[in-house]
Amino acid sequence: MKGIAVKNYIAKITEVFEDYEKAVMSERIKEGMKKARMRGEQAFKQNKA
Repeated sequence: MKGIAVKNYIAKITEVFEDYEKAVMSERIKEGMKKARMRGEQAFKQNKA
C-alpha cells in the first residue's frame, strides 16, 4: 500500500515540475518575442532614416 502512495506522490511532483517548466519556457518565449519585436522596430526605423 505504501509503495502506491509513494509512486502517486512522485508522479504528482513530476507533474508539477513539468507544468512549472512549461510556464518558464513560455515566459522565456514571450521575452524573446518582445526582444525580437523591439529589434525589428529599431531596424525598421533605421532603414527609414
